[in-house]
Amino acid sequence: VVLQSGVVTVDGNLENSGTIIFSNPTGGSLRTELELNQGLLTNNADGIIRVQTGGDTLAFLHEANVANVGAIHVESGRFGYSGFFTNRGDISVESGAVFRVTQVGSEFYQEDGRLDVADRLSFNASLFAYNGGEVDGVVDLQDTTLSFGDRTAGSSTFLLTGSNTLEGDVPAGVTLQLESQTPGILSRLTANQSFSNHGVIQLGTGVSAGNIDLIVNGSRTFTNAADGTITIEGAGGTRNLLAALNNQGTLASSVNWNLGRTGTSTELHRNRGVMVTNETVNIRGLSFLNESGGVIEATGTWNLNSTAFTSSGIFSPGGQGIAASWTITGSLTLTSLSEIQCDLGGTQAGAEFDQINVSGVVDLGGVLHCELTDGFVPIIGDSHLIVTYSTATSDFDAITGLDSGVT
Repeated sequence: VVLQSGVVTVDGNLENSGTIIFSNPTGGSLRTELELNQGLLTNNADGIIRVQTGGDTLAFLHEANVANVGAIHVESGRFGYSGFFTNRGDISVESGAVFRVTQVGSEFYQEDGRLDVADRLSFNASLFAYNGGEVDGVVDLQDTTLSFGDRTAGSSTFLLTGSNTLEGDVPAGVTLQLESQTPGILSRLTANQSFSNHGVIQLGTGVSAGNIDLIVNGSRTFTNAADGTITIEGAGGTRNLLAALNNQGTLASSVNWNLGRTGTSTELHRNRGVMVTNETVNIRGLSFLNESGGVIEATGTWNLNSTAFTSSGIFSPGGQGIAASWTITGSLTLTSLSEIQCDLGGTQAGAEFDQINVSGVVDLGGVLHCELTDGFVPIIGDSHLIVTYSTATSDFDAITGLDSGVT
């Protein structure tokens, strides 16, 4: 069956075991529409639907609940629907074609099969539920609820703009890219429950100039699992991670960002993964614990805002082999399990050797481990102030890595 420009109305349900082609032989921006008046269109396992309208022509399923277990190929033009769409078959969106859903209340359920996007699949003001099967390519979401089940596969990127809502854990193989390229425009992702990330969450990219928020309501916990990655980047705007952070994976930032809510914040933040931060991090909450096994490679400044900061893990300013300076505005407790890894490549603080500057009280403990770098050989009288503070209690339990006689 070939549907050309115009509207074809079906009263009731429709099953397809053959081939339905949406076509527009005259070109232009005309609409080719199949209207089911809230009936059910079932594309059976041997059914094929092809969209070949070309250009800007829209092939549209109006008031149609769709159950696809066959094949749908969006080869050219634009394809959309209003209603409920369940996919257990194969859907492909070819290069130059668009699958777009803009009708408020429309929902898409990826239950099984495959959704392969070579160009663009976009949803606005609807639900995209990824419960099973495989999604490959980039899916644009704006003002949409994104829901994840536990049977997902494939390598997919969800490009999030506007105000979106997250339900469920982010699976491995999935990238959530929060994007706002316009100054003053906010991109926000909100979760109303604690969740875990096993994929990649990007709060901005190198071209992001707007404001970007990741929010977990009710001071609930955002867990970046051991296989999860968070990146915080941008060319402008603010970056806010408003949740209780439990980082077990990798978090890397190259711009200023805020952790925790303003006002009376009750979040308990934890790190037992790797955090690499540059620039300024404003931390709000009751406490931040760098647990045993946690690594913080920081430069720039951490403003604690009265947050209690305790480390039983590793501090390595700038990372191994790179001299850097890290400022902590607040107080710091180093437990007996903590370790500061310091590179000594000369006598200039921050440029040739690592230095941690603490504005408040430091409760020293654990190990200070120093490594000589860049061929540096200290001579008698050389001194290196590794940790500065207003007041210190106790001392390191051990200093390692240097020859005897060096203290």
